[in-house]
Amino acid sequence: ISALIVANAVVVCVEMDFAMARPHEVVPFVFEAIEYALFLAFFLEWLLRLVAYDASFFSRHQHAFGWNVLDSLLVIATILAEALEFFSAPEFETLPPSPDWVLPYSRL
Repeated sequence: ISALIVANAVVVCVEMDFAMARPHEVVPFVFEAIEYALFLAFFLEWLLRLVAYDASFFSRHQHAFGWNVLDSLLVIATILAEALEFFSAPEFETLPPSPDWVLPYSRL
């Protein structure tokens, strides 16, 4: 896992260097693909630890309690960030408003 963390840091640094050097170009998809693959590895490792330790995963008596909490926060934050990015895509902006949103304002 340590090697994956270092690899992830290198990929992020190279991606940021590319983006800063070429601000008007789209960052190649290969960076995103590598980041997804690394996240999948981190997620599977976290999931395996969660299953292996069961209820004691979040126990303060667990020797790696702090790391478990940190890893959980990072995994959840990454999932939420990807979901927000997905749902803020331009395809969703062209959809008509839902009736639930329009109905309260229909009396104006």
